[in-house]
Amino acid sequence: MRIVEYTKLRDGVQLNTRPATLPGIRSNALELQRKLMATGLFTDVEVDWTNNANHLVVAMCKFDPRMNEEQAARKLEDVWLGEMRFGYWSAHSTLVSKGQVELQGATLRTIGGPYLTLHIVAQKAVLVPAQRVAAE
Repeated sequence: MRIVEYTKLRDGVQLNTRPATLPGIRSNALELQRKLMATGLFTDVEVDWTNNANHLVVAMCKFDPRMNEEQAARKLEDVWLGEMRFGYWSAHSTLVSKGQVELQGATLRTIGGPYLTLHIVAQKAVLVPAQRVAAE
């Protein structure tokens, strides 16, 4: 979904429902951290929560340098679609650029809420070549 369409949907949900409570936001932040790490493809995972209704849960991480950005975007979508979104309604958008992928998501637990929003930024890790052993 394009970011403009996603933003319109998210804004509509925010105008008509209520955000998740702080304990719910914290719980989802910890769950996101576990799910990203469990893939084995993301490292240096940092997840937190904010008061910003557009990004209640925020995450930064690095993705395996052997993956391209499109593969990383699909993996983030897999985590979102399979693990993090609520069952009633959800929308998300991915932005893919050289060396970085972003996923923004919004989800609604029931018709009246609560809603949860998140923003994940994943940057390509740098592949460090193996050190050569000096000849004796």
